[in-house]
Amino acid sequence: MIFYWLIRKAKDFDQYYDGILYAIFISMGFALVENILYVLQGGLSTAILRAVLSVPGHMLFAIPMGYYLSLSKFQQGALATKHQWLSILIPVALHGTFDFILMYADAKKDTNAALVILLFLAFVAFDIYMWRLGLRKLKAMRERDKASGV
Repeated sequence: MIFYWLIRKAKDFDQYYDGILYAIFISMGFALVENILYVLQGGLSTAILRAVLSVPGHMLFAIPMGYYLSLSKFQQGALATKHQWLSILIPVALHGTFDFILMYADAKKDTNAALVILLFLAFVAFDIYMWRLGLRKLKAMRERDKASGV
């Protein structure tokens, strides 16, 4: 919401690539606040796990958000509205998948070990997918900026 209300209307948001950068920085600020709250409850082990998993996760979830918000900024009508919705729905779905895998694997009672291993492998595949998706989105925005002469 911060991106949409404040950044989207900023005069410095004049390139496609800017949307991804701004979204990443906003997500890092959110991750900072969230991590402080979790670490105060969970201690050093929580800090280490969140540094390895959650901080990069927030950055990766922000890339499609910034990508679709950039598209919507430079479009009009139904296509802009579609991209605004995608900028919310895709990161929510990705973050939900991330949370589900971590929460299920962390469940203490009635946890099926084989399913936890399968979910861990799914998590690794999901992480690789997110990195590849992020790199594709970054490259696409860089190409759009070159094509538009910005």
